[in-house]
Amino acid sequence: MRVRGRALYCHEQNPSDSQDGCDCAHRIYNPHRYKVLRFWNNDVLGNIEGVLTVIQTELAAAGDGT
Repeated sequence: MRVRGRALYCHEQNPSDSQDGCDCAHRIYNPHRYKVLRFWNNDVLGNIEGVLTVIQTELAAAGDGT
C-alpha cells in the first residue's frame, strides 16, 4: 500500500516460519522504499486491534513524511 510516495508491506508470520523469510521480505521491499511490518499469526488472530493500531500509526507517520 502506498501513501504519498511511501509504501508499507505487512507480513504475517507463523512461528514455524524461518527467519530467512523475514529477511527476504526486507531485502525485496526495502530498496523500493517499502517499510516492512511483521506480525505473528497469534497477534493477528488474538490482538487484531493492536495490529491495526500499529499499521495506522505507521501510515500516519508515512503521510507526515517521517
